[in-house]
Amino acid sequence: RHLYDLYKLSDEIVFNDEFFELFQEVKSIRATDEECLSAKSDQNLKALLTEICHNDFFKKDYEEVTKELLFEEVSYISAKNSLINIIANLNE
Repeated sequence: RHLYDLYKLSDEIVFNDEFFELFQEVKSIRATDEECLSAKSDQNLKALLTEICHNDFFKKDYEEVTKELLFEEVSYISAKNSLINIIANLNE
């Protein structure tokens, strides 16, 4: 479902200083959660997200679960392209 959420939010995201400050704040909070491995300081989130897109890690789940929950038709490719755009705007 997160992929769809990012798709819906993508037109509203402005990649400015305020966004990156909030991003770092949320990452710091999430890093304290043992189960949130992607927020740990030794993780390269941009590389991890790129790998997820390249390998279509969430494609099956999106097509079999998420699409069934939606009230509109949003293809996996459309949702994935939104994530790719977000990745392109992230700092290293």
